[in-house]
Amino acid sequence: MWIFPATPPPGPFRREFWRSPLRGPWLTSILGSLLLAGVTVVALTGFASHAAYNPDLGRNALIDPGLDLPLLTFDWPTQPAWLFGLSQGLHVIVGLAVVPLLLAKLWSVIPRLFAWPPAVSPAQAIERGAVALLVSSTIFQFATGILNAQ
Repeated sequence: MWIFPATPPPGPFRREFWRSPLRGPWLTSILGSLLLAGVTVVALTGFASHAAYNPDLGRNALIDPGLDLPLLTFDWPTQPAWLFGLSQGLHVIVGLAVVPLLLAKLWSVIPRLFAWPPAVSPAQAIERGAVALLVSSTIFQFATGILNAQ
């Protein structure tokens, strides 16, 4: 067990630093549900794009062709011709549209990221580390996706 001072340091670790009546579990859950729907569309259209660009993925040395991976190894249809454009348009537009949702969700949970004390047990330290990895990887994915679209 770690020993931390009883009073948090000045700044974001103090509860009164994050004053907003909007923050709460209801806003976080609504934003999370909307973000889940948007990220699902972006992921599925991204997989479809990958399959369209890589039709030989099933015979790739990195993936055993004997595995049954229909999501990754399906043949992209050649007709109708506009289907690929629709898929890419959805991928880019929905990907850009969920950026404000991601930022709003981070805004709604940021007081929890600065909780004091940082961890009272090893299990809580692991949990907080996992949350930090999740937040940073999500920001990295969106940032690289936007830079790639640019």
